[in-house]
Amino acid sequence: MDLKPPKDNEVQLSVHSVGICGTDIHNWLNGYIALKEFTLTSPMRLGHETSGTVISLGKNVASLKIGDRVGLNPAVPCLRCDFCQEGKGNLCPKIPLSKISHGHFTRKCNHPADFCYKLPDVVSFEEGALLEPLSVGVYACERARVVPGASVLIIGGGTVGMMSFVAAKSAGASKILVADISESKLTFAKKMGATCVHLIKSKDAKNEAAKITELLGEKADCTIECSGTESGIRIGIFSARSGSFVAMAGLAPEEANLPLKYASINEIDVITVFRSGTCFNRTFKLLASGQVDLKPFISSIYPLEKTPTAFEDIVKGQVTPEGVKVIVHCQD
Repeated sequence: MDLKPPKDNEVQLSVHSVGICGTDIHNWLNGYIALKEFTLTSPMRLGHETSGTVISLGKNVASLKIGDRVGLNPAVPCLRCDFCQEGKGNLCPKIPLSKISHGHFTRKCNHPADFCYKLPDVVSFEEGALLEPLSVGVYACERARVVPGASVLIIGGGTVGMMSFVAAKSAGASKILVADISESKLTFAKKMGATCVHLIKSKDAKNEAAKITELLGEKADCTIECSGTESGIRIGIFSARSGSFVAMAGLAPEEANLPLKYASINEIDVITVFRSGTCFNRTFKLLASGQVDLKPFISSIYPLEKTPTAFEDIVKGQVTPEGVKVIVHCQD
């Protein structure tokens, strides 16, 4: 595919690292991400967790120079609609959810300069590719009202769960419990500093919640559900302290049977998380500060020509259990 020169407010990048997101896997397997009405009707290149090097500038770009290493915010809003004007650019209808909007599993791409973030020397290209999922974790913590001293329950130890863990730890959480159905993910979470972990063995949400409460020593002040499963959401609600928030950061099922009466009488707010809200700038500052080290979360690296193999290995569970993110290197 021929790449046009960058527009006036764009830069052209030599793409270095791109993370494989769960939504990429959904698209690859099903042809859509969330709802069938977003089904693809023609081929689309995937990849949106991206870092690279600036190799060309649009004529109006003054914030970057050729040679700068950058991480990308892939969700570019129109900046004009009501949502954007209200500070809710993550809800801008102009941001493609799954319609044809080619991604970054390629060697070069163009991107608006205002949505490129210059990486300091302490941040690797691979970590720069984790900027987008980390921003989702930061937003999930904001939605769940994570504050210093809070006890936090994270259900699901994949990428979003562990990025939420990093964000919760940075926000000053006093205790963080990670729950998952995978022993290897829990082993990794414990290695990364989780206060405690819980292996979910059944769909009996009340029983699993009782075990979680015992481990935490209390109902969770803040709950972040990252598995995107009905059982995970149910466990989260039953584990939550009265008056608290359960933030659904995982891509929830289209329909679910949830204990809403229990949530109502305990005033537990079940809320959703979509993209990174207004947290991308703060997430970049957090990563650039050197206060968080994302390198241990990278599990495997594949060359660009092996991208299909990387997808297959993820689906088959054949990637290393160490880390949570598979990265594609797009340059030889």
